[in-house]
Amino acid sequence: MSFAYSSVSSRPCRRATSPAVLLAAVLVGAMVTDLFVLGASPLPALVLLVVTAVIAWGRRDRIRTALGR
Repeated sequence: MSFAYSSVSSRPCRRATSPAVLLAAVLVGAMVTDLFVLGASPLPALVLLVVTAVIAWGRRDRIRTALGR
């Protein structure tokens, strides 16, 4: 059985760029809130921010293309 790959998956996903950047901003806000408002550990938000940053770094060429740079 053979599988054909669509050319759609090779194009940069423009709809995923803005939400990814917004997610990173929300996670920074969550860390600040945990630290200064709740007095809780910011570790969960920090871990998710690191994961988001690693994914963004891996897709930096797609992000540049989607932003038109």
